[in-house]
Amino acid sequence: MSEATDPPGPLKRIRIESGSLTAEYRASAEQARNVADRLRHTGLELTVTVDADVRPDLPLLPCARLWQWPDHRATGSSPNRSD
Repeated sequence: MSEATDPPGPLKRIRIESGSLTAEYRASAEQARNVADRLRHTGLELTVTVDADVRPDLPLLPCARLWQWPDHRATGSSPNRSD
C-alpha cells in the first residue's frame, strides 16, 4: 500500500457537519472547494466549512483525486470518464 501524501498547492480543511456528526479532512484548495460546492447543493441539512485551519492529524479527503478537476463541479464527471 502506498503512503498517502498531501496534494500539491495550498491545503485547506474541509469540515462537514450533519447534526452531531462532524467529519474533517485536509485537501487541496481546489478539491475542498469542489466538494463544498457539490455538498451545498444536495438539499441535505449539512454545514460545510472550508478554511485554513489545517492540522497534521487530519486525514486526507477520501477519493480526493476525484475532486480535483474544475469541470467536475459543472458536470459531475472527470476528464477521464467516457460515458
